[in-house]
Amino acid sequence: TNTKPKQIRRSCGSRKMEVAPGDREEDPTSADVSASGEQEKSRRESTTSVSSSSLSPRRRLSLKKVRRGSHRIANRVSLAKHKAGSVIENFFHIFSHRRHHDNDGHGHRHKQHKPTETVKSQPTRVRGGVRLRGCSTDDEHRSKTRELVLILLSSKGEDALLAAGFEYRTILPITDAKSDAPDLHLEAEDEIEEERDPAESAVNDHDSSESSDYDGPERHLPSARLFHLESDTMIVLENRKEFIADGDMYDAVAQACQEYAQGVMMDVGDLEWVDVSEAGNNAEPIRAIVSKAINTDEEAIDKTPTLLIATGNGKVRAGIFSRQHLICNGMECSTALPIVREACRRKMNVIMLDPNVHGDRLGMVTFQKSMEKVFKSWEVESCPADSPPLGKRDLFVLSHSQSGAQFAGYLLDKSKYYVPHIRAIAFTDSTHNIRWAREDRDLLQLLESEKSVYFKVSKEISEESPLAPLDSLGTEIDTDEQWQDRFGQIKTKCAGTTEHSLTNWFARNHIWDHFDNFLKRSFGDSSDDIHDGNHDGNVDANETRDDKS
Repeated sequence: TNTKPKQIRRSCGSRKMEVAPGDREEDPTSADVSASGEQEKSRRESTTSVSSSSLSPRRRLSLKKVRRGSHRIANRVSLAKHKAGSVIENFFHIFSHRRHHDNDGHGHRHKQHKPTETVKSQPTRVRGGVRLRGCSTDDEHRSKTRELVLILLSSKGEDALLAAGFEYRTILPITDAKSDAPDLHLEAEDEIEEERDPAESAVNDHDSSESSDYDGPERHLPSARLFHLESDTMIVLENRKEFIADGDMYDAVAQACQEYAQGVMMDVGDLEWVDVSEAGNNAEPIRAIVSKAINTDEEAIDKTPTLLIATGNGKVRAGIFSRQHLICNGMECSTALPIVREACRRKMNVIMLDPNVHGDRLGMVTFQKSMEKVFKSWEVESCPADSPPLGKRDLFVLSHSQSGAQFAGYLLDKSKYYVPHIRAIAFTDSTHNIRWAREDRDLLQLLESEKSVYFKVSKEISEESPLAPLDSLGTEIDTDEQWQDRFGQIKTKCAGTTEHSLTNWFARNHIWDHFDNFLKRSFGDSSDDIHDGNHDGNVDANETRDDKS
């Protein structure tokens, strides 16, 4: 009768229920296990103490490091577990919090509804950041731009400008201090003879002249400026993007402006286009602008002094030095028009090459083909400069920027045909290198002789407009060793501007001073026969001209 309750109580104990202390029986197996465990522990401690004491100091130090490392690892593991537990706890807290707020009082979960109104995205900015005047949206701006580009490309020159709503107008200078009208002209000339320059009538035939009662000494040099017809606004740098958008429209307007300016120069100088090479796979053939006398008379280039004008690289074409200034600051400062005018006064032939017609990467090839075509009679045979009947072969060169390198490179193989007849060279911010001519003694002497002059862009810091000349205009510059290593002992003068593309405009009077010194040989000792009047600002030996112009 006493065994059953014991068994029941024992079975309950197996289910982890409390058993009366008097009813608990000792398990011999567990007692033996605990005793053996205690013996093993004491044995390990004694072994460890004995073994560690028997180790050398070095090994004991290593053993301490290992133990410390194991403790660090254990600490790091516990810290990581603690952080992971915190992250999980936070996640469940947020999740339960959201569920609590998403449920209503009845335990129903509501679906979150997004607002029906969508936020409008910001309109993409047009290229240049300015819309054309009259356009209220970007799409309207782009549509109008594409339309104007198609109009400009459908015709050329003046016709293209008029169709797109632009035209060049002749702005006569106003120097009256009492007048409220601004002085739009870019220079201030001294008095000249009363005879009217024939170049003015040629320009007026092309331009719509602004009426003015001004009758001062500057009337012979009008300034041709680009206008927007509808708004009757003159295009300047500040408002250009409102009428001419960046990108394709800018290129199309610049192309039309260049074609128009070339037409003006051709009328002023009695010039025409001549074919040099066929177009081939290109859009246009290679051509050059030359005096009509050279086409009608093959010996004209041998009997009359010739002026060669070559522009730099980029997208500028024959006779153009800057597209931006042609659009925003006028035709005179950005083209060879003033140079052509003065050449006509001196009865000189004019040749303007177009090295960028097939892109500036093929500029040297185009320059070479143009020279071979225009001067083909010179490259047949070489002759001394003073030997008859070719003693009148007089060449004057105005080489700007990259064309200086092209001209010097071309002369490396053809120096015997050209060097004896080159009377003067004016480099304007040229990129040539005199080291190319180390093995050609005649060419080396020419580039360092008094016949050559270099007009260098100024590095002065000026707060005035880039169209305002610097006081250092025309002053001779003391060059350093690095400069002389590249350009040699060439006479170097300041161009009076910090703008690379305006060096020809500001230095034009000094360029003609240089040319005139050698033109006397072609016309004899009488300097009165050089031209029908003084050139812009070159008044007399006292140099009364205003160099700041």
